[in-house]
Amino acid sequence: IDPVYDGDINVEDNWADGYSYDETTGTYHVYTTEGMIAVAALVDEVTVGFEGKTILLENDIDLKGAKTMGNSFAPIGSTGNRDDRDRLICKPFKGTFDGNSKTIKGLYQSGWDMGYEWGQYGSIGLFSELEGATVKNVVLEGFEAQVEGGDISFVAGSATGTCVFENIEIKNGKIGTYNNGIGSIIGWSGAGNYTFKNIKIGSDVVIGGLWGS
Repeated sequence: IDPVYDGDINVEDNWADGYSYDETTGTYHVYTTEGMIAVAALVDEVTVGFEGKTILLENDIDLKGAKTMGNSFAPIGSTGNRDDRDRLICKPFKGTFDGNSKTIKGLYQSGWDMGYEWGQYGSIGLFSELEGATVKNVVLEGFEAQVEGGDISFVAGSATGTCVFENIEIKNGKIGTYNNGIGSIIGWSGAGNYTFKNIKIGSDVVIGGLWGS
């Protein structure tokens, strides 16, 4: 018997929520859109920022119409709370996100839904912020997002620390910001070391400015 399977194996069953947690490997297995929404909101309930944990997609995820804040899908890391200036509070994701060669499509985000207006800074993308994280093996398709006061990308609005981006493809997406950081993988990068391997950006991807910026 492989030693990893010797003894008790504890799997937290959240099938009704579309995901399960394997305590042995520290992996959240995501099966459905509902599971993606549920896991995305766990940043305050598990090891802070999923540090030492993995989110693993088991199926393609369709986020079209998934509204967790206004008309938007709030970034992974959203606490669901707002500060005294009515801005969404997000925590950095510090774990591993493994898309398992699956596709996430249809994400829509508006910075205005999250209180990120001019002078009300914030970061949006699939993740709000990354800190020493790994994102790999995923296709992001049909994402559309815009923010007036903040940084934006398809993967993470901002990032710091040692981050790895590997085997990521972006297809048919459109994002824009007004005089802030923007990029396909990271909108704004702080102090750190970044590794990019096998990144594909489709010719149908638009990365631009709002109001001519």
